[in-house]
Amino acid sequence: GMARNADDDNDASNDMIQSILNEWKWLKQVLRHSGTSDSLTTTSSSDWIIDNSDDVGTAALTFFRQVVFTHMDAQSLNILTPSEGFLFDSEDSDDSGNDVAVTRKSSAPKDGSGREKASVRLIDFEYTGLNPRAVDIANTFCEHTNMNNLEPKYEEQYPTDKQQDVFLHAYVTRANPTVAKQLSRIENGWEIFLSVARDEIGRDTLLSNIGWAIWAVAQASMSKIDFDYLRYARLRIDGYYYFKERYWGGHE
Repeated sequence: GMARNADDDNDASNDMIQSILNEWKWLKQVLRHSGTSDSLTTTSSSDWIIDNSDDVGTAALTFFRQVVFTHMDAQSLNILTPSEGFLFDSEDSDDSGNDVAVTRKSSAPKDGSGREKASVRLIDFEYTGLNPRAVDIANTFCEHTNMNNLEPKYEEQYPTDKQQDVFLHAYVTRANPTVAKQLSRIENGWEIFLSVARDEIGRDTLLSNIGWAIWAVAQASMSKIDFDYLRYARLRIDGYYYFKERYWGGHE
């Protein structure tokens, strides 16, 4: 029975690997961009000029195709947000009654009591690398689908347009205030920019799903951790095909 299960797993792995190889060949071809972002690595973002609404779509593609340092695994288990119980004064006491000085390394905003507000902390940087911004964001949006519990509902749980807009508006405003200010001065500037951004990120969800599917198939044969990697790989492949249909029209 165990031998048969192992053989079944090997067959399943081989089938998935062949599907992945076929899709990767197609995906590499369609993701070859037109060169919009080639000059971005040498151009200061402060030099960007968006004169009118005709420039907004190009600016969105240029911004989100910019190659930057990315986390590539920014999902719920790797984003720490201390609860209100972690708010602290400049000096606290430990259990022995001794005063304990608290060292601050950041100028975090204060709440009404004058204590520091909890800040977001990212952990687990083993998958970081240089990638287009859109790919990193696409990965996080995919993780919004309850992937950690192996119960993704892609259509229901992928961020809505409104949710994406809230995130992307905050992201752009923080990452490039110059672009944000120019968009605010153009009629429908943000609306056009965010619409193009959502589509670009949506297309890049395929990279997230195929990448983690490859990872899972590899882990299934190497890892000693008790986890159903092949099931995870199948879910990721399902996600790949769902988003291929949604953002690429399912074309071959």
